[in-house]
Amino acid sequence: MINLGTNDYSHCRQMPGGECEAGFAQAFTETYVDFMRNATRWYDKPDIHFFCGVGPITINYWPAVEAAVVQAKAQGLKATLVDMQACNNMTGHALTNMTGNCQGCATHPGIDGHRRMFELSYPTMKETLGW
Repeated sequence: MINLGTNDYSHCRQMPGGECEAGFAQAFTETYVDFMRNATRWYDKPDIHFFCGVGPITINYWPAVEAAVVQAKAQGLKATLVDMQACNNMTGHALTNMTGNCQGCATHPGIDGHRRMFELSYPTMKETLGW
């Protein structure tokens, strides 16, 4: 399970309208796929299955991770997108006071948030891996 995006994606320069500067999402996606490919080479394990999480604090990077999963699969890697929206709504805004799941430091998930992330991700992992 990897979750690159909440902090990594936040470093884009936002343009009027809230979008990242041109090319940022594509570069993020390419780097994400490179990371997965390099991990399989480094560990000499081409059968690693990557579960690419999005959430819990923000989901503004969802399209870039979804694109990385599609590209990884096209290159023969095993990758699955995992929805871990334990603390936000579909617009990507934290619902800390509404859900109670992100009561940790700086709106990070607390105990309930981590439990919710598990509840969201485990079924996908279980089904994909045939547990």
